[in-house]
Amino acid sequence: SIVAREQNRHGLARLFSGSAWLFAQFEINAFANAALMLLGSLFDHPIKAALLLRGDEGWRILAGYGGLEAAGIESLPSDAVLAVAVAAPASTAQFEFRPVHCKHHAAAALLVLPSVAATSVQRDLLDMASTTIGVGLDNAALHQSLKQEQAALEHRVQQRTAELAQTNKALHSSRTLLEEDLRAAGVLQQAILPDGFPPHPRIQGAAMMRAARQIGGDFFDVVACDADRIVLLVGDVSGKGAQAALFMVLVRALVQEVMAGRSSQSDLDPAIIMAETNRRLLARNPLSLFVTMMFCVLDATTGDLHFCSAGQGMPLIRRADGTVERLSGRPSPMLGLIEAAHFSAHLCKLAVGDAVILNTDGFEEAQGQDGSWFGAERLRQSLAATSVKASAADMLGAVTRAVEDFCGTAPLADDLTCVVARWMP
Repeated sequence: SIVAREQNRHGLARLFSGSAWLFAQFEINAFANAALMLLGSLFDHPIKAALLLRGDEGWRILAGYGGLEAAGIESLPSDAVLAVAVAAPASTAQFEFRPVHCKHHAAAALLVLPSVAATSVQRDLLDMASTTIGVGLDNAALHQSLKQEQAALEHRVQQRTAELAQTNKALHSSRTLLEEDLRAAGVLQQAILPDGFPPHPRIQGAAMMRAARQIGGDFFDVVACDADRIVLLVGDVSGKGAQAALFMVLVRALVQEVMAGRSSQSDLDPAIIMAETNRRLLARNPLSLFVTMMFCVLDATTGDLHFCSAGQGMPLIRRADGTVERLSGRPSPMLGLIEAAHFSAHLCKLAVGDAVILNTDGFEEAQGQDGSWFGAERLRQSLAATSVKASAADMLGAVTRAVEDFCGTAPLADDLTCVVARWMP
């Protein structure tokens, strides 16, 4: 008896330890079959066993052992007997009933048909085994529920991943179309700007605008007013991107509109041009944007340079001897902000060989890879380093290369615009 109890104790330990492993590896039916096989191995004589569940349509065999699974539900005791067995353990000469308590089933019972009468030790073993199997059934049901939830979650993840991929594809297509539109807009913007200086025997010129993005808010213009005078201007619209580019077109068109039909010296007074442009711009500025501008009139006969700064930095003069200086004067207000703004014009007399350089602040504010700014002094030095015989194109190339070398691989922080005009003998 002592040896038998010890054997059954070890067997029961196998059932306990096995159930935790089983419910984690198999579905509920596989667990029930494996549990009954373990239970059968604990008896020293052949047994038949079944795990019964009661549902809406009555009792059914969840798992069987020793041939009982093939006998069918008809060979089992009556429902009345099974109902009693579920309520409390029952032992007869033919069978052993043990209720199996589990949360996931309305009623469950362990039925064992031993080939010989069960001993008290084996009955104790069945009591403990039914408890273990109940825990195992709950764990197996929970594991199965978790697997179903995991499968549902994986399905939802796959759905969301597919939706995200589709969204990303649509975004990529939209971005590609947008980039193509912006590239086209950039080409058209460059086409709007003059492609060269008006030919004049005494004025040598060069100009450029490079946008920091596909399109920019900087612009320039060079216009021959008559046989002797040329208008030079650079502008820098507030902001960047599409709205700045469209506003730039509006401002440039307004300046040309104001200049149209003006021919006398007084009519082309830079202060008058800026005041009238400001007035018209305020009437057509729904987004309350503003623009800085340098407007100059160069007389090729006298070398007189009349200019007005609307919030723009004063022009640089590169003298014939190679020295560089910035013209003095107080800038007037920016265009598009103040209705009653007052604009002042200034005069500078150029000597033969002198050059005037108009640039937007994109040059001074260009940043290197270390975050430092190019600055006004580097701009002056790049001009001073050019040959005294340098052409307008040479000077423009020198300042542009200086900024490119300074920035390296760092992107442009702002648009670059520069106009160079040299008064020739």
